[in-house]
Amino acid sequence: MHGNRRIIVAALIVAVTSSVTLADAPRRKIIEYGWDVPTPAFIVEHIDSMQRQPFDGLIFRLEGHRMAFDLRRWNARDLAPQAEQLTHVRWGRFTDNFPVLWSSVQKMDWFDDAQWETIEHNLGLVAKIARQTGCRGVAFDPEPYDGNPWAWPNDWEGRGSTVSYADRKYEDLWKQVRRRGAQFISALQREMPNLVLFTFYQLSLFNNGPIMREPDPARRMEMLSKDRYGLLLAFTEGFLEGAGPNVRIVDGASETSNHHRLSSFHRSYHRTRAGVLNLLPSTLHERYRQTVEFGPKLFVDYLYAIYPPETRNATYFINDEQRQRLMEYATWCALETTDRYVWVYSERMNWWQDQRTGHEHRVRAAEAIASALTLHERGKAPDPSIEDAVERGIELRAATIARRMQSRTARVRSLSLGMKPPAIDGRIDDAAWSERTRLEALVSAANDPEAEPDAATVAWVTYDDGHLYVAIRCDEPSIAKLNIRGDRNRADGDVWAGDCVEVFISDGAGPTPNRHLIVNPRNWRWDGEGSRSDWNGDWRSATRVRDDAWYAEFAFPWAQAGGRPAPGSTRRANVARQRKPVIEWSTWSPITSDFLNFDELGTWRFMD
Repeated sequence: MHGNRRIIVAALIVAVTSSVTLADAPRRKIIEYGWDVPTPAFIVEHIDSMQRQPFDGLIFRLEGHRMAFDLRRWNARDLAPQAEQLTHVRWGRFTDNFPVLWSSVQKMDWFDDAQWETIEHNLGLVAKIARQTGCRGVAFDPEPYDGNPWAWPNDWEGRGSTVSYADRKYEDLWKQVRRRGAQFISALQREMPNLVLFTFYQLSLFNNGPIMREPDPARRMEMLSKDRYGLLLAFTEGFLEGAGPNVRIVDGASETSNHHRLSSFHRSYHRTRAGVLNLLPSTLHERYRQTVEFGPKLFVDYLYAIYPPETRNATYFINDEQRQRLMEYATWCALETTDRYVWVYSERMNWWQDQRTGHEHRVRAAEAIASALTLHERGKAPDPSIEDAVERGIELRAATIARRMQSRTARVRSLSLGMKPPAIDGRIDDAAWSERTRLEALVSAANDPEAEPDAATVAWVTYDDGHLYVAIRCDEPSIAKLNIRGDRNRADGDVWAGDCVEVFISDGAGPTPNRHLIVNPRNWRWDGEGSRSDWNGDWRSATRVRDDAWYAEFAFPWAQAGGRPAPGSTRRANVARQRKPVIEWSTWSPITSDFLNFDELGTWRFMD
C-alpha cells in the first residue's frame, strides 16, 4: 500500500510543480508568525537566539502602530525609536521580514476622504520603515478582531464602533471599497516598488464555497452582501488594480491549517491560483495570475494538539510520535506546493520565549521543520503513511463524538401557585431553586476525551407568565484566578473572552432565532440574537463570588423571545460555561465543539 501511495505522491509533485506559472519562481522560504509576535526592541535584544530557529524570516509588530485603519495620524518622530532599533538588527538568516498591520476598525468610514488621507499617510510610514530596515514587504491580517470592515451593514460582529452602511446600496459600497483597496496598496508601493504584501488570506477564504461556485454574477453579489467577509473581495480587486508590475501579493491560505494530505495542499493551491478567478472580472484574471502567490499556513497548535480543549480535533486522537511525523510531513507538503512562502503560525506555543507550552514543543517542531527542509532540498519525500494515521484519528474522533453526542431534553416547571419569583441577587437561596427546577450537571464538549469537567456547574430553570428565570452555580477551585474580560461601562464588550456563563433560548420550537445572554463574575454583560450583538434586550441579572464558587441569576422577559410558551410546548435552549483559570468549556446539552452551533441546542418542554 505504501508503494502505491508513493507513486500517487510523486504524481502530485509533478502536477504541482508543473502548475506554477509565476515567472522565475523564487526559493521556498518559511516565515514565523503567531501570538508571540515580537517588537523591534525584543528583536534587537534576542536576534542571535531567534536565528537558531529554522526560519527564513518573521512577522513583527510596531508597538502602538499596527492598525491598518487607525484614524490617528501617526508621527514619524514617534516611530523613529523603533525604526532605529531595526537598523541595528543583524538579521542574518532572517532575509524575509514583514511588519504586520491588522484590519480592525473603530469608526473608519470607507467614504470619508479625510480619514483615508490619514490612513494612506500611516501606511506610507510603515512601508518606509520596512524599506529602510531591509524588510521584504508588509504583512496584512484581514481578520476583524474588533469591528468588521468587510460586512454590510457594518455590524455583523457588533464589536467596536463601526460605521453602518444600511442606507447605501451594496453596489456603491463595493465600488468605494475597491477604490480604497487600490489606494491602500498604492500607499505601500510608493515607498516599496518591489513590495511583497503578505496577507494571511485573501480569495482563498472563498475556496470551494458556495460564493466561489456560484456562476451568476448578480446572485454572487447578493451572496457577498450577506457574507461577513464579502467586501474583502472588493478590497482585493482594488489591490489588483493598484499593484505595480513588481508587486507580489501572498495569499496565506489559512484553510491549509489542518491539512494532512498532499492532495489537500494540491487542491488548495489550484483553487487559490485558478479556481478563485470565477470571483473576479475577466479584466483582472491575468493581473491576478501574475501578482498573487500561494503561501500555505501550518498551524502548530493543531499539528501538536495543543489547541484548547473545546476544539479538540483529529490530532488529539493520534500519539506523540505520529504528531511529530505529521509536523514533518505537513511542512514538506507545504514546501512542495507553495509558490514561495510557507508560514508557521502558533497561538499557544512561543518560539522566542519560555511561555505557554515551553521548550519541548519548540524543540520538536524545529526538528520536524528542519527535517522537512532537508528532505525537500534533496528531492526526497517523507513516509506518506502518516496520512492514514490521521484518518484513523478522524474516525476515532467521530466515533467519540457520536457516542457522547446525545442532545438533552428537560421538563421546565413553572413557579408553583403562590410562589414568589426569585429575587435576582446572585444568592440562589429562593424557594424557586429546588430539585424540581434543577437541570442535569453541565458536561464537557463531545470531542473532549474528558467527559466530566474539572469544575462542576449546575443550573436551575423555572418560569412564570412574564419571565424565564435561570440560576447557575459555578464551582471554582481557583477563584483567585478568575479571568475577567469586558467593561462595566460598555454593553456588549468581550465578556465572552473570559470566565462567563451563557444562556440560549429560542423564540420558537426551532433553534433560530434565539436570544443569547452572557454574564461574567462581575455581572458585566453581553446579549444578542445568536452570535449577533445588534439586538439588545431589557433583562435582569446578578452575580456573587464566594471562596469556592461564583453564582449568576437571570430574569428574561418572554415578550423579548416570542412570548410565553404554551404549556407542553418546547423551546431550544442551552446553558454554557467558559472557565479560564484552566481552559474548560461545558454545557447542559452536549455540543460538538462550539457554543454557537445552534442545531445542537437542547430542548426545554414547558410544563405548568
